[in-house]
Amino acid sequence: DQTEVVGRPDPAATANSQLIEAEGEAGRIEASVVSKPSPTNPRTSRLAAASAVAALREAVARLQTEARRMSLRGGVA
Repeated sequence: DQTEVVGRPDPAATANSQLIEAEGEAGRIEASVVSKPSPTNPRTSRLAAASAVAALREAVARLQTEARRMSLRGGVA
């Protein structure tokens, strides 16, 4: 397994956003999460980390489901 994390700050952004991309034998998925800034710290969001983790879990679950489907079909997409 290869995991790569890339952070790209955008000083002009008006919201917090995360883009999660996952790719595997069964396919590829992208999940995007955009959240409003925290009122106490506008450089982050209350839900930024939780949103990124939830999006990643969803992406992995979708890839696992598709891999199971492919396995049941003998590897045929």
